[in-house]
Amino acid sequence: MLKVTQIDEGLLVQIPYMPKVNAALKRIGEARYSSDHKGWIMQPCFEGLIKEKLVHYFGAYDDEQATKIDVEVTFKKDMEIDKRPVTVAGRIFARARGRDSGAATGDGVALLEGLIDSGGSVRTWSSIVKAGAKFRVMKLYEPLVKEFESKPEQFDIEVKGDIKGIGSFVNFLPIVPDDLLIQECIERGLQIPN
Repeated sequence: MLKVTQIDEGLLVQIPYMPKVNAALKRIGEARYSSDHKGWIMQPCFEGLIKEKLVHYFGAYDDEQATKIDVEVTFKKDMEIDKRPVTVAGRIFARARGRDSGAATGDGVALLEGLIDSGGSVRTWSSIVKAGAKFRVMKLYEPLVKEFESKPEQFDIEVKGDIKGIGSFVNFLPIVPDDLLIQECIERGLQIPN
């Protein structure tokens, strides 16, 4: 969920869990996390700056404006995290609750192939994604694709559905007259199929 709402205590900022975004929000005014509201309570005077940060990381400051895409992600290497879930781009790929609990995926993530599991010791249990595990991630905020693309040694990513990078642009094409599109193609030296 991505949402900024005015409440009695201030601005309630609800975002997917991402440590670097949380760190950025903590540096704005007197931000504090509220487990009751499941979000950050922030000073209203910083609303513009808060929204700017959210647009930087998520491409929007609320779910209604955000461009989301579906992707398939394959882990190229094992990933094991002690006492926490395996999380990338705000999505949980494996969440264990103890050494022998096994693991489950989080919201909007489905394991298609491969293995996720729990491991470690009783005191230092871990969440594990094995190399070759393939996941479908639904409605990922489009800018977060970079979280996977920036680590080609760790992940393979395939965008499903809209052509990557123009999904939000295509929505505006029907309002542009054909003759203007043709003229733009001619000016750019692009071939127009019959």
